[in-house]
Amino acid sequence: MKQVTVAILLTTLPVLANSQVIDRVYNRDTYDNFKIKKVETNSVIKGPMVKQDNVFTFDNPSKGLTEASFWFSLPVPGVLSGFAYWYKNEFVPGILMDKQKAWFIYTAITSRNEDPGIMVQTSPSSYHAQIFPLAVGYDLRVQLTTLGFLESNEKGLLLPEADVSAISDTVVPQIGKVTQIQPIVRKVVEINGKKRSVVSDPKNDETTLQYYAQKHKDGHTYVVGMIHTLHPEDPFQIKGLTNVFWARPQNGPQDGSVKLFMGRRDGAGKIQVVTDSENKTEILKGTIHANEKGNDTAKLWAHQKLNQTEWRRNKDVLNFSLKYQIPSSQTALLAVPTEQMKLFRQKAAEYERQQKAEARRQREWQKNRDMNWRDSSGGDPEIRVQIPEAVKVVATLPGGREFELKKDRQGFWGGNFDIPAETPEGDYTVTLTATRQDGTTFEKTLQYKVDRTAPTGEIITKNGFYSLKPSETLARAVAVFGSGQEFNMVPNDEGNYEVPVAKGRLVKIMLIDNAHNVREIKWSQ
Repeated sequence: MKQVTVAILLTTLPVLANSQVIDRVYNRDTYDNFKIKKVETNSVIKGPMVKQDNVFTFDNPSKGLTEASFWFSLPVPGVLSGFAYWYKNEFVPGILMDKQKAWFIYTAITSRNEDPGIMVQTSPSSYHAQIFPLAVGYDLRVQLTTLGFLESNEKGLLLPEADVSAISDTVVPQIGKVTQIQPIVRKVVEINGKKRSVVSDPKNDETTLQYYAQKHKDGHTYVVGMIHTLHPEDPFQIKGLTNVFWARPQNGPQDGSVKLFMGRRDGAGKIQVVTDSENKTEILKGTIHANEKGNDTAKLWAHQKLNQTEWRRNKDVLNFSLKYQIPSSQTALLAVPTEQMKLFRQKAAEYERQQKAEARRQREWQKNRDMNWRDSSGGDPEIRVQIPEAVKVVATLPGGREFELKKDRQGFWGGNFDIPAETPEGDYTVTLTATRQDGTTFEKTLQYKVDRTAPTGEIITKNGFYSLKPSETLARAVAVFGSGQEFNMVPNDEGNYEVPVAKGRLVKIMLIDNAHNVREIKWSQ
């Protein structure tokens, strides 16, 4: 028996979201972790697809300006659709833009102690946000909007749940909010000792299909689907769609009993799922009506294309990301409060002017130095030194600007400072003037390096491992597989980074250095 299901489903059960895994949230000034207070979730389920808005609320005990660092990850094949935070009581949504431009504007605004938030993608499923400053007396509230799929389980299709176990040892209150628009089978079941919300019962058919379609503003109809089968080794094909991507893995059959796909077509029409085996050919049929307009299905498709396609130029990645409004290695989400929009527009225009003058500046700088130059928006490194006898420490930057350091609980004097976008690569000196209890002063110096050159490496297979021979600047290597899973590579005795071949089909390796420069090395064999 074969079954095709086309659905728009919503449940009134209390919803706990798992599409978003919060890895760490801390105060960048003191390194203290923020304490989470609650999670508010709004879920909309359409066929196998689920869109979730999660609002994470953290206690902010600081009595002064502070910067929050927010790390989180998504499961495969989830995609980040939006990032926002609250400044005081104002909801501030993020705007997707060129990453270099975003950092330029962020640096310009924070240097005036104002308040934007910025989020960047550190790997296909990992993200990092900085929010500065947090308003005194107000909680830290961050909203993440994600798109993904329902979780398949032998007891039914489950709503994903928010995972905050990495940042909290206690049960965190989670509030669900949804609206029911048609009756569905629903119940609460216990899985691994935990109550979960089931939004549909599992079927006993050999193969079933669920899908959902939306017409994008570019004129294409994008379709996302989930196949359930008792024949996981059969090679499935999708007919009636073009540019089909299997979420895990790319070719489908090794994915087990549940297979996720994305594709597109022009307008309405038929969709078929064909699987050839030794005994028979099964065909599942459905009809794409293309009535609903939207960009959710297009984003899920674009996220897969972005990570499964060989891109020759960073500019192409940037343009593709901006078209479908999905994060990538070349974009960032910048959230700017209303009171700073005037400055935002000024700095955006300034960035464009500086881009046009970039070639001239590069030639001029090259006359005076031997260091390599790479385009960048600068950054905000941290000073962190121990001077036990000091009661006050003032840092003087290479350009002459001074600012006072603060002492943390561990006895370190520290603070953040901005490196302008036009600063050349190279070694720089910061002078620290320390004042003793008796009023006498003395000086110390520290060196920092402006480094915008990403680490390099060479991949080989050796003794059942993917082995990476890295450059000296490498701090971390992340292997990305065709299944969408990511694994941190581990250094061996020879200094090479390894991950077992048994993990699957390697797609690429992300090389990251201490300056957060990232290089992607594609792999195909």
